[in-house]
Formats: sequence, structure tokens, C-alpha cells
Amino acid sequence: MATVADRRSTWLAAAVALFAWCPLVILELVGNAHNDALLVLFLLLGVWLHLRGMWPLAIAALVAGGLVKITGFFLLPAYLVLLLAAAGNKREAGRRIAISAAVGAGCVLLAYLPYGYRDIISSLLNNPMKGFVTQSPAQSFREVYIDAAMALRGVFTSPDLSRRQALETVRMLAWWGPFLAWGLVFIWLSLRPRTFAGLLHTWGWVLLSYMLLGAVWFQPWYATWLLPVVALSQGKHLQRAALLLAYGCTIAYSVIPHIPLDKPPDVYAYYVPAVIFVPALAYLLWAVRQEVYNRRAGV
Repeated sequence: MATVADRRSTWLAAAVALFAWCPLVILELVGNAHNDALLVLFLLLGVWLHLRGMWPLAIAALVAGGLVKITGFFLLPAYLVLLLAAAGNKREAGRRIAISAAVGAGCVLLAYLPYGYRDIISSLLNNPMKGFVTQSPAQSFREVYIDAAMALRGVFTSPDLSRRQALETVRMLAWWGPFLAWGLVFIWLSLRPRTFAGLLHTWGWVLLSYMLLGAVWFQPWYATWLLPVVALSQGKHLQRAALLLAYGCTIAYSVIPHIPLDKPPDVYAYYVPAVIFVPALAYLLWAVRQEVYNRRAGV
């Protein structure tokens, strides 16, 4: 009969194998030299440090992850809520806030000091690529608007309207709108965790909901962000939705270059998001329906 130590060793080996042999991680880190695996590594480091009581260093690890990809910063609010909930008194809570702010600011300053310049904030807010997005649900809605505006030329829009002009009318809304809408979900999720297991679950939903709702700029390898929290979390709906998203992201590599030649070029705006996101979204809609049904039935 297997002992607890044997089962733990098996679980640890499976977790290491999942991280080391994940196809998306191998393909993107080794094949395409994307740095998302570094974000995953910092996330895992943050978990390891927290479990050993070194929460200031865990803050540093999460900030470092955010400096790799902005989504690392999305994990900090929920973690701070957990730290404050476990503080025990207001004085300790204040101390933890002060230490977290100092550690986070220190990491950012050390990282950006060699690259800092006076207009960095205005440069970030005036990114010339705003509105020029890749495959995502937000892009699909943007393309629907542009197609409708072009179809209604001479009726509700200018007779000589171009696609570029149609894009410019909703450029900022198409970039910031989805992100701000997701922000409400993000705030709600971040206020929920009271245990470490709850934190992992929250982190998973924060990242997954961002990919489904707020990520205007999306690439298939972003699914690797979910790897640690899916492996560590016990939430079955989160795990299944994340796996479906990862499946859609993986097969997107095979379908993106092979759009049928008899289709119009702009079919890409609808075809690729459908391949990536529809399986996960369909499952989540089904899961919500089942939860509502079970609650009404008193199950």
C-alpha cells in the first residue's frame, strides 16, 4: 500500500512533468523564445516562498513576474487581501501594507532604473499600436463594428468611409473598453480569498477571465500563464475551462496559417477567436447553467 510520502512524491513528480513537458511551454520557450515561462517561474517561486512564510519575498517574486508580463501584477491585489485577512490586527495589517509597497516599489525601481526616461508614462499611454489587436473576442466585436459601418456607407455613415477611418472612431474604446469591463470582475475576484487554497483558485479565475474578457491583445501562448494555478487548484470548472482554452490555443497553431483561400481575408477576425475561445466559453456557459439549475433544485 502506498504511503502518504509515496503519494506526495508521485504528485510532485507529476507536477514537475506537467511544467517541464507542457507542449505550449516547450514550443514557446524553446521554439519561439517567448518569455512567458519566466512569468510562470516567478509565480511558482511566489507560491514556494509564501508556503515557507517568506511573504515579503513572495511579493517581490510576483512583482518580478509582473515586470515580465503585466498579468503578474494582476495577482498582487488578491494576495494582499489574503495577507491582510491573516494579519490578525490593524497594526500588523498596516505593517504588511507598508512592507509590500516598499518591496514592490523597490523591485520596480531597480528593474527600470537603467531604462527610465522622462516621458515613459506618456509613451505607454500613447502606444501607437492601440487598437491594432490580434486574435481575441474583443477583436471580433471590433471587426463586427467596422463591417457594419462599411455596409452602411451612405446610409448612416459617410459614403467614402474607409476601414481605417471606421477603426479610428472606436480605437480607444476597442482598446480600453474590454479591459475596463474585466476590471469589475477582477475587483470582485480579488476581494474574495481568505485561505491560500482560495487564493490559488482566485488567481486562476483572474487570469482566465482576463484572457476571455479583457485581453484585447492576445496570443495563444498566453495559456501557459494558467499552468501553475491549474496544477495546484482544486476547482474542477477552472481546470476544465483552462484545459479547453489551452487546447484551443494549441490547435490554433495548426489552423491559423491554413485559412481557406476562397474565404475573404477578414474572416481571420472571426475564425481564429472561435477556434481558441469558443470551447472554453461554451463550457463556462454550460457550467453556469448547471450551477443555477442545481441551486434551484436544492442539490
